[in-house]
Amino acid sequence: MDSALILKHDVIDAFKRAGLKDGQSVIVHTSLKSIGYVCGGAQIIIESLIECVGKEGNITMPTQSWKNLDPKTGVHYNEPESWWQTIRENYPAYNKDITPTNTMGAVAEMFRRGQVL
Repeated sequence: MDSALILKHDVIDAFKRAGLKDGQSVIVHTSLKSIGYVCGGAQIIIESLIECVGKEGNITMPTQSWKNLDPKTGVHYNEPESWWQTIRENYPAYNKDITPTNTMGAVAEMFRRGQVL
């Protein structure tokens, strides 16, 4: 079974049916994989959101990275425990300009980088 080819007007129509309108503030968490094939991918999702809420609207997305967690509970727990203190002392701090999102998806990463805005 073929899935639908989703175009920008389809995304905008879906957002409007969901109640998005000019001037709204929205919190968005997306999964392109769950949506299906969006022609233009993350860029089209972001452009569609911007068109729906307009210049007076506000779009917020989770773009965090948890790579900075303590090795005992974070992503470095598989490293030897003897390394943990060195990791704690040397792992770079979060930098909004260069620290990528971690498992938040392509839309959130493109949004974080401001590539469409």
